[in-house]
Amino acid sequence: MLSTDREWIFWGEHDPLWAVSSVAGRERGSRRAWTAAEFLAEGAAYFAPVRRQWEQYGMGSSHCLEIGAGSGRLTKQLLATFARVTAVDVSSAQLANARMLLGDDAARVTFAVVDRPAFPVADGSADGLFTAEVFQHLSGFAPIEAYLRDGFRALSSGGTACFQLPVTGMHPVNHARYALRAVRTTLERLLGRRKVMDYRFHRASRVLGALERIGYVDCELRAFTVGAHGGQHAYFFARKP
Repeated sequence: MLSTDREWIFWGEHDPLWAVSSVAGRERGSRRAWTAAEFLAEGAAYFAPVRRQWEQYGMGSSHCLEIGAGSGRLTKQLLATFARVTAVDVSSAQLANARMLLGDDAARVTFAVVDRPAFPVADGSADGLFTAEVFQHLSGFAPIEAYLRDGFRALSSGGTACFQLPVTGMHPVNHARYALRAVRTTLERLLGRRKVMDYRFHRASRVLGALERIGYVDCELRAFTVGAHGGQHAYFFARKP
């Protein structure tokens, strides 16, 4: 289990909506705490430009694999296009919350608690792979590559991957400040503090190189604005031949 998994499990039990969309003042118990309706509406606003880009690239419609589904903020949006979704997460509490928030739509979702980067599905059984605001929190590149590799196995020929991951060069990064933040995060984790979450940037060349090694083709990096988030987000697209 990754150190970030333990923290995500904690927040899934204590404040699942804020853990997914960590907007100041929207914490559980605050006057403006997320409501289910507001939370899902924020997901719709976030996903609208992603959908446009993915449809342009080649979005599937049958079965999507979602990494780090959390409380279903974007699962809801995937179900508007895909007939069914396999939603994986390390937090059983988050997935239980997603099942509740999705209501009748939950019948089209297979919820799976995982303790390693893998999907409980057959080879070639999906035509979409998606994740957003998740890979940046994993403690290293190895689990990211593992998810992409198992996703390749699970995708059918022509299936596409769409995932968000911050990259250096596209986002302004003060490397000295970033290194100090990493040290602080490590110390806070050792002290058992719970408001801790890694935020890691990766080189675009490393991500694209991993996709090509795995066997993906037509690999692209696109940048566009999503929802109310400031600046442009980096999204990668890739296809299984």
